[in-house]
Amino acid sequence: MDVVTRVEMNMFVDEDGSWTAAWAWTNWAGDSFPGVYEDILVEDLNGLIIDRVKAPLHSVDGGQTCLGNSSGPGKVKPGTNVWRLKVFKEDGELLGEDGGRFEAMISG
Repeated sequence: MDVVTRVEMNMFVDEDGSWTAAWAWTNWAGDSFPGVYEDILVEDLNGLIIDRVKAPLHSVDGGQTCLGNSSGPGKVKPGTNVWRLKVFKEDGELLGEDGGRFEAMISG
């Protein structure tokens, strides 16, 4: 089921490689879901997982835009990295996903 649209992710990277993500997505379906969560994955360009964070469980109504932020203990590398945001129902069913690249302008 793909009910996730208008995914946005802003990645903020400190000089030490620590990261924070501010994200948003919209449930375009007419259905409400009593329990959903976001899974945020940060990787390097070779697919090496740098960090993975599961956001807290929450509800979402049809047409609602969800906003959140996350951070993790992993450290990104200088240069181009990749983010992925997946939205799951509480039972593990994938509702949708998106991803993109971001630049970590830090010294190595």
